[in-house]
Amino acid sequence: MTPPSDLYLVRHGQSTWNAAGRWQGQADPPLSEHGEEQARQLAERFPDAPVTHVVASDLRRAHATALPIAARFGLEVAIDPDLREIDVGTWSGKTRDEIRAEDAPSLERYFQGQVGWTGGETYEDHELRSARAAATLGDLDGDGAVVAVTHGGTLRALVLALLEIDPSSRWRFTGIGHTSVTHLVRGAYGWRLASFNSVLDLRQA
Repeated sequence: MTPPSDLYLVRHGQSTWNAAGRWQGQADPPLSEHGEEQARQLAERFPDAPVTHVVASDLRRAHATALPIAARFGLEVAIDPDLREIDVGTWSGKTRDEIRAEDAPSLERYFQGQVGWTGGETYEDHELRSARAAATLGDLDGDGAVVAVTHGGTLRALVLALLEIDPSSRWRFTGIGHTSVTHLVRGAYGWRLASFNSVLDLRQA
C-alpha cells in the first residue's frame, strides 16, 4: 500500500443555519442556496491533482459540498462520521444573542477558550476523534491526493493532529472560511502545511 502524498482539507459550504447565525455542531441543516453555489464553484476551481479518494463527514452540509468534487474526478464520496463537527450540546440551534440572554457566563467561558455548552463534547474528546480521522485519511491506499470535506472546528483539529501541534494552540487556527481549502503534503518527515484556509482560485496557484 502506498499512502497519499497530498491531503486537501475542505470546509463545507454555507448552510442555512450558518446564514442565520445559529450554532450547529452535529445538527444537520442543509446547504443554503449560496452554499450550493459555493460547492459548485469550488469543484470547478479545484486543483488538477491526481485525486484518488473523496471523503466527507456524514452531515448533509459536508456531503453535499463533497459531491461536485467527487463528480469532477469520477469518484464516489466515502463517509467518515469521525469527520463530524464538535457536538455543541445545549448550544445547537441557538444564536449567540440567544445564548447570551439565557446564560451569559457560558458565553464568557467560551471566549476564554473553554467549552461553554453543557452536554456535547469537550475539546479534548473532539480532538481525539479528529486524530483518529486524521490517521484514517493518512492510511488510505493511493499515491495521489485525498480530499476530506469536513467542518471548521474539525478541520482545525485535523491540522493539529497531522502536524503534531500541541492542542493548546487550537485558537491560532481560526477563521476558516466556507469552502476554503487547506493543503498538506507528506514528505520524509511527515506532513507539512502547504497552504491554510485558501479561498483563492486554486487552479491558478
